[in-house]
Amino acid sequence: STGLSSTGGSHAGAGDEPGRIRRPDREIPLGAGLARRRIRVTSRSARPIRVSSHYPFWRVNPRLEFDRAAATGYRLDIPAGESIRWAPGEVRDVDLVAVRAAAPDPG
Repeated sequence: STGLSSTGGSHAGAGDEPGRIRRPDREIPLGAGLARRRIRVTSRSARPIRVSSHYPFWRVNPRLEFDRAAATGYRLDIPAGESIRWAPGEVRDVDLVAVRAAAPDPG
């Protein structure tokens, strides 16, 4: 499970001054309660392929070979702004997490 953690919740100044950052004293799980699955992905590309955190995984480069039906409705289970890179011919197991969507994806 991926999460964010803090070194502590205490900061200089005890008030609620504007701009104050409050951090919990525990790890915050990312995507808590969302469905997850693991799939094996093979790169059939002659060049590196990179996929970012929130891109709909079933729509990635067609030279990444995997069960697209199983990946429909999922994205990589990595923190926002991060990505995973496949070298040519690389095989990698990745964890996916369900996409939260307000409306159905048109395809």
